[in-house]
Amino acid sequence: MTIFEFEKDGFILYIYIMNWGRKITLAYLGFVVFMLFLVIKSVRQKDIYLVSDNYYEDEIGFEKRLENQRNVKTLSSPVSIEEKADTLTLFLAKESEKGKGFVTFYRPSDKNLDFKLPLQIDADGFQKIYTGKYAKGLWTVKINWEIGSKEYYLEKKIQL
Repeated sequence: MTIFEFEKDGFILYIYIMNWGRKITLAYLGFVVFMLFLVIKSVRQKDIYLVSDNYYEDEIGFEKRLENQRNVKTLSSPVSIEEKADTLTLFLAKESEKGKGFVTFYRPSDKNLDFKLPLQIDADGFQKIYTGKYAKGLWTVKINWEIGSKEYYLEKKIQL
């Protein structure tokens, strides 16, 4: 290691110049420390969940779910989910009033918070759900319903 010393106005400045061997060793050690940090952080992570307990069965029904999503586009009016303050409003087509189904609230970070509610559409095609009592954060709202023999499916991510 080469050391240069400069003095100006009573201050002494030291400049250290390392050789290539030391630079490579420091870069390698920095990489190893960074990798160890990532490994330790990932091992200590506690919220590692599968997306679903019945993952394989859910994936087999994926094509059916896509068909049900396409069916939503055939309804007389657009279907949507709107979030305002502590209320989630479902806007479904008027013909959905005769349908039966359920609304699933899925929490990706904690499967213990997931729950289902029955679909209760009024005469105008609306359903309001009070969300103030649920945990804040990212949720996926999944609506499954059936009118006659035709099935429908809608999914939207929301932030409560």
